[in-house]
Amino acid sequence: MKILRVLVALAIAGQVATAIALFSELPEQIPVHFDAGGKPDRWARPDAIEWFFIPGLLAVAGIVCGFLLPAWTVGMARRKSPWLNVPDRERFYALSEAARVAAMRPVAIGLAAIALELQVLIAFLLVGTFRVAAGSWDRLPPLGIYGLIGLLLVTATVLAIASSRAVKRALNESGAPTA
Repeated sequence: MKILRVLVALAIAGQVATAIALFSELPEQIPVHFDAGGKPDRWARPDAIEWFFIPGLLAVAGIVCGFLLPAWTVGMARRKSPWLNVPDRERFYALSEAARVAAMRPVAIGLAAIALELQVLIAFLLVGTFRVAAGSWDRLPPLGIYGLIGLLLVTATVLAIASSRAVKRALNESGAPTA
């Protein structure tokens, strides 16, 4: 998990650095919206608010998903919070603290993976937008965009399945009677 956190931090820093580095090189007009095929369909003069808003928002999302939510989820498992949604909650809370925390590990890993993927997606969009604006690309590569979005969806699905299975596994290994 520590390596994943480092990767998330580096990805956040990388996409912010990319936005900063490209801003001064932007041409007079940049695409600000793309159709489903990746072709720009709205252009505007670049300004700092428009250029940095989404990277800034996703940097914050990366911090929340990569650092705050994993810690909060594990903390809820430690404190037996009523806000934690797990299968068979009563039996789950009867587990030792160590078992509850271990069962939340897939959640923490999955959230950090989503944070990392979001940073890669925004960096790809920044570079792609710059290349389209500079004329070296005529569109954003749909395979890149849809591939990254698909990866996010797969990761979210795997997160849901793995976290549910981890809780069920912890319950089965505990030998606690079923309700």
